Amino acid sequence: MVGGRKVECTSIGYLLQTLLSLRAHSLNEEDEALTMAGIISYLTRAAARRIYAPLVAGNYITTPTRTVQRAIPICLLAKTGSPVQLSTSAYLQGTRHGKDHMIVESPRGELKLNYVWLRHHCRCDECYDHGMIQRKLDAHFIDRDITSTHSSVDEHGVLRVSWSDAHVSSFDIDWLRKCTDTAKWSAEKIEPCLWNGTLIKDQPPPQIDYRECVDDDSALKTLYGCLVRYGFAFVTGVPADLEGFRILTERIGVVQHTQHGEMYYISNDFIEQFDAAFTNVKIGLHNDQCYNSHSLGLQSFHKVSHSGEGGENFFVDGFLCAENLRRKDEDAFDLLTKLPIPYFYKQPREYWRMTDTAIKLNPFTGKVDSVRYNPLDVAPINTIPQDEIGLFYDALKKFSDEINDPDNHMVHQLTPGKMIFVDNHRILHARNAFTGTRTLCGSFISKDSWMSRARYLGVI
Repeated sequence: MVGGRKVECTSIGYLLQTLLSLRAHSLNEEDEALTMAGIISYLTRAAARRIYAPLVAGNYITTPTRTVQRAIPICLLAKTGSPVQLSTSAYLQGTRHGKDHMIVESPRGELKLNYVWLRHHCRCDECYDHGMIQRKLDAHFIDRDITSTHSSVDEHGVLRVSWSDAHVSSFDIDWLRKCTDTAKWSAEKIEPCLWNGTLIKDQPPPQIDYRECVDDDSALKTLYGCLVRYGFAFVTGVPADLEGFRILTERIGVVQHTQHGEMYYISNDFIEQFDAAFTNVKIGLHNDQCYNSHSLGLQSFHKVSHSGEGGENFFVDGFLCAENLRRKDEDAFDLLTKLPIPYFYKQPREYWRMTDTAIKLNPFTGKVDSVRYNPLDVAPINTIPQDEIGLFYDALKKFSDEINDPDNHMVHQLTPGKMIFVDNHRILHARNAFTGTRTLCGSFISKDSWMSRARYLGVI
């Protein structure tokens, strides 16, 4: 606004007229230079894009191939000495078209949009069910040669597209920018902290109170934050029974059913022992249930009683070990992301089996996404040719060296009332031998489930 009068630019020639008329408002040299810079920027971009013989159309310049909106930044110094801001940035807002895409120009920069992708992301009621939050339009039915017959951008930043299939779509440009921002997709609100024994001792994560975690979402967010950052979380003040254990576990996510049930006791006092966990012997570092196709998600341990000594638990960050291997021997790391290892669990009337790699990568970021390591459950290895098996064992040895390095271990003695949740896709655990009778509560929580709740609470 200038003296209460709105300044609009309706043609290139009018831009120059605007500069001359604005001199009557006593621009100083700096403001005049800023004004001229804005006009020159517009003229340069207009010439580069071959905007000729513009037709005046309201607040737009229209050409046979595109529509652009103009704004010029001019900070005027009125006679009162008060600055009047007309605009915050010089820009052309509109569209240009290529063979299979359009380019939208906006104050935040150009945005390239593939036609098929854009048509697939239409959010009108015909193409999208907003109540169910699901697509109606299947990309299979979109013509791969679809194109825009007309497009425009209004002053509110809404892109309107008329399509060659006679459909019309409207898009908020800021929403499109978010949907196409690959850097945002790969970024994480909480970056995982790759830890070793020293770091976790010097910078221990917070411990969450049971009652607060059950009653307060902010405490639950702290727990999820620890799981994302460190791969484990401690909860204190837990009732020493299965019911208190169940309440907290179901608060965190959906409990997964296993061959042991959903909520179960682990004790060396049981007569039938189908797994080393139900004995008092030392167990080396491992992930649980590698023979399960879904590699069970969040594992919980709560010691409710122990009448003897020993049984200390060891935990190690599998992501750290994998990244250490990648840094020291990229070929060995690469082999363990490709060569499949068979795992199995066999008992009367049960035969579980799964084949997978020791290290899995996120297909988008290339970061380590999960580890699957359990020497006790490895089946006869008939998945790797004999002429490659030597390289496999060499690579596996280097990975296990990282896993079994004491410097990478967190040692902890579980006590009644203190519970630990560990991400079974990341954290490996072990146990020393012990005397007496030892009983723990155990369960698994779906990784998809707890991450869904963490995402809902804005943690990830």
